[in-house]
Amino acid sequence: MKKFLTLLLVLAMICCLLPAAYAADNTAETAATTLYSLGLFSGTGTNSDGTPKFDLNRTLNRAEAVTMLVNLLGKSDAAASGSWTAPFKDVPDWAKAAVGYAYENGLVGGLNANTFGSKQPVTANQFSALVLRALGYKDGQDFSFADAAKFAEKLGLTETDLTSVKTFLRGDAAKIAAAALSVDYKDSDAALSQIIAMSKELAAQSGKDIPVDEIAALVTKLTDSKGGKLSAEDIAAAAKIVAAEYDTGLPVDKIADITVTIINSKGSDIPAAEIAEVVKAVVAKYGTDVPADELADIAVTIIESKGADVPADKIASAAAAAASGAGVAISAQDVSGIITLIQGFIK
Repeated sequence: MKKFLTLLLVLAMICCLLPAAYAADNTAETAATTLYSLGLFSGTGTNSDGTPKFDLNRTLNRAEAVTMLVNLLGKSDAAASGSWTAPFKDVPDWAKAAVGYAYENGLVGGLNANTFGSKQPVTANQFSALVLRALGYKDGQDFSFADAAKFAEKLGLTETDLTSVKTFLRGDAAKIAAAALSVDYKDSDAALSQIIAMSKELAAQSGKDIPVDEIAALVTKLTDSKGGKLSAEDIAAAAKIVAAEYDTGLPVDKIADITVTIINSKGSDIPAAEIAEVVKAVVAKYGTDVPADELADIAVTIIESKGADVPADKIASAAAAAASGAGVAISAQDVSGIITLIQGFIK
């Protein structure tokens, strides 16, 4: 009987010594696997069966935390393709792109002028602050750094306030990051997972590093127009159109309106070059002060007018010149009528 009680006591002590992430369930492993499948969490090696090794009961260091931040911003491709001049001498090769991107974009700083502190453990407050930044929240405005973990709990990133946790593990970080995927970006209806997907698609389509807040505004507009979560096809179609329009100087809200209108009208089969020609021609003539709905209608009307196989840039230029000569304020109806007249003459 005494041996049995002793065994129970030993087992109880072992359970108390297990990391918090594992004491109740295995959600950390599930979270890590989900993040890994999305390219948002790196393994530390490979198990004998070929599956990734995550070392979830090891502390998270600063280099790993910042890499996760860049991943959660959907900027891993932008970081990898960029050239960064961070002054730190202690950043491992695998983390240089992420740390350089985060440093040059004002997302993180070093311990001093030349030291980043790559191997230094991260606290729950520090990691919570990084994830909150990925969601558009700002230190000192939306939350205080000392209360970052408490604010993270308020947003549903954790089940409890982790401020007092002495050892913050990779497993804890995986659970917070996975929870963040379903949380909306600040002041938007865009879930972080959708922003990451759009950001990656935009990088693939254009190579441009579009700010996350602008991507969030775009995703919100598209989500509202679709009445729910965007499909992979929606994201791919929108990214193609936005990439073609982004260099015109239009505000992102107008780009979003044009994108929604074109997708709803024509789907995703319009060549990006045509979209760029049409929108640039209209903007060049009328500037960016044209109401978003009119500019969207103009773009769609011109594209849909190509029954006579006239290049879009010629139709746009002729419509713009005719409207200007007539001294009328451009509108979708004006453009439609003008195009009807000029299609028979432009060859």
